[in-house]
Amino acid sequence: WANRQEETREPDDNLCDAALDEANERFDNLENLKKNSASNIMEDKAWNEHFEKLIAYKNEYGNCIVPVRFNILGAWVGQQRKAYKENSLAKGKYQKLHEVGFTWDPREEIWDKRFEALEEYKKK
Repeated sequence: WANRQEETREPDDNLCDAALDEANERFDNLENLKKNSASNIMEDKAWNEHFEKLIAYKNEYGNCIVPVRFNILGAWVGQQRKAYKENSLAKGKYQKLHEVGFTWDPREEIWDKRFEALEEYKKK
């Protein structure tokens, strides 16, 4: 049951922010329970599968700024950012994400890119 929850979790675009936050909190609670269980091998397998999906996303879209509501991948990316902010992301996972150009703060990255584009426009 627990492993299927991650596979079938699709954020509903019609959910209000509070309901989406509650759904994400439930997902986080499930992830924390899984971390504390003997199923670390399955968790690592699932993590690597999501990581491969992230690489495919980057190859298609040119970045790692996956919208939270994109699908399961968006939720997973959000969880990696949250784990990083809470200093609970394993060093090896951080390294793998960092090496592929993972976006830790998408708002900051988007702002920087738009500012650079504005500077280039002003030079013309």
